[in-house]
Amino acid sequence: MLPRRLSCLLAPAAFAILLSACASTPGPSVQLAQPTPETQRALFPPQVVFSSNVSLFTRWIGVEARFAAQQDQGVCVATVDGVCAQAQWAAFVDDLKSLPLADRIEHANEYLNAVPYVPATQNWGSADYWETPFEFLARGGQCQDYAITKYLALEASGVPDSDLRVAVVHDLQRNLDHAILIVSIDGHDFVLDNQTATVDPLESVTRYRAYYAINDSGWWAYFDPAVRFAGTQVAAAQ
Repeated sequence: MLPRRLSCLLAPAAFAILLSACASTPGPSVQLAQPTPETQRALFPPQVVFSSNVSLFTRWIGVEARFAAQQDQGVCVATVDGVCAQAQWAAFVDDLKSLPLADRIEHANEYLNAVPYVPATQNWGSADYWETPFEFLARGGQCQDYAITKYLALEASGVPDSDLRVAVVHDLQRNLDHAILIVSIDGHDFVLDNQTATVDPLESVTRYRAYYAINDSGWWAYFDPAVRFAGTQVAAAQ
């Protein structure tokens, strides 16, 4: 049970981030950096509330349900350069399975960051639309689509759901809302971000502040008293 104050804050009407302005500007690829003991103000502030009830997050539930349905279809959902998106996805996941974990997350980040950035308003006529991996590979997408596709690809490759979290954040440098993927390796958290080519230790990423993170087991809401956000800037859940 959430505290009443937080339940009110996280009511459906408050989930209003549309993630319509995130961008893809990756730099040159580098090897996985190792976490350092020097930490700055955390992406995830200490004030956190966890809930296992993901029913509030209808876009999250919806994109996973659509993807499962598309995987069950016997016809090609979409094509990528003349190749069925399902076939491209299957080959990509097989490649990931063949790699050690650290190389796997680097390859997932690099491969999917190469997909063109296309706003949801251009693809779907609405900033609210969250794409399945097949749709993302075929049409390009925006920040949450990169993060969700990385999540589902790594999960399909054998990474436990408990080691994966899609996080909706505020970019303090650009004053925009954004989405990233957090992956845990041997107790250390790393950030996969369509705005950077590097896979960076979580504690080195200081430009973001989290609104919430989610996986199939539940969601975490974060509250940073040093960073004041408008009440409508909690998360794009519906």
